[in-house]
Amino acid sequence: RELVDNPIDYRQGQRLTIEISEDKRRRTVVVESDGGRGMGAEEIQVWLNWGEGENHDATHIGKYHQGGKAACGFLGRHVRLWAKRRGEDDVWFLEDDGWGDRRSPKNFGVPRPISSGQYPQTMQGLPTDRGHVRIELAKLVKDRRWNLEVLKRDLSSTYRFLLSEGNVHIKIKDNEVLPLTIPLSTVEKRIDVDVKGLSGGRTVSGWAARMKRDELSAPIKAGLRLVHNGRLVKEGEWFGYNFEGKGALNSLVGELHMRGFSPVPNKTDFVERSDEVWEKVGDKVLEQIAPQLGLKKSKHLI
Repeated sequence: RELVDNPIDYRQGQRLTIEISEDKRRRTVVVESDGGRGMGAEEIQVWLNWGEGENHDATHIGKYHQGGKAACGFLGRHVRLWAKRRGEDDVWFLEDDGWGDRRSPKNFGVPRPISSGQYPQTMQGLPTDRGHVRIELAKLVKDRRWNLEVLKRDLSSTYRFLLSEGNVHIKIKDNEVLPLTIPLSTVEKRIDVDVKGLSGGRTVSGWAARMKRDELSAPIKAGLRLVHNGRLVKEGEWFGYNFEGKGALNSLVGELHMRGFSPVPNKTDFVERSDEVWEKVGDKVLEQIAPQLGLKKSKHLI
């Protein structure tokens, strides 16, 4: 997911296609993105330095300039990268056979574009106006390999909103990853959520409803799904409401877009959870979805 986040952040309004493939014979995994800005020599040089990176803006998923680099080392020990920047035809190549366990700085030499005869087949004849990045990981860490069906399900859920918009497409071995479908009850009304007036201009918007569990194509946690710039960060959120033992709430689901909030570095939660603003968010959200929870007012009157 970290390797998927990066091209999404720099798609620059273009349709983006990300393809993930694996070669059991060569023991490699490839993540290849087409569209958006891509990378040139300068971007690769910046990317190489741990904790360094280009300035992220408020629309980006990433913030800390570590995720993609760490993901490469988490999955494999040998990294090969080919990249082309939007608006340019040069293709750049980087290789490191000790990515995951190198303990000292490495000099990769003076950047020089490679010749067309050295391009992978997928990078032959690329249009000038589209960026392209191919990351190939080898010497895979054995206990960190993914079951491809599980990976497909996770990506379908994590990028549900972006996939539904149609500007981001993800494929696994040529099979399109479709956005997670959440079948909603037609008996109970969907409730809109809109929270404003928070410090720092933060806002929360989305919906809550009852899902038809017997029609789910994949397991979904009950509770609210918290989304940051189109990417799922936290699922099963209840903002302090004690739903345990209330069987009827196993069908409650929702999707909230957390604007102005910051995910923690591994993107499994939000930095603000320990702040006063989080309790205020919880109070307002629970008050608005009280009809779905069977509450009359707020969590303080449970």
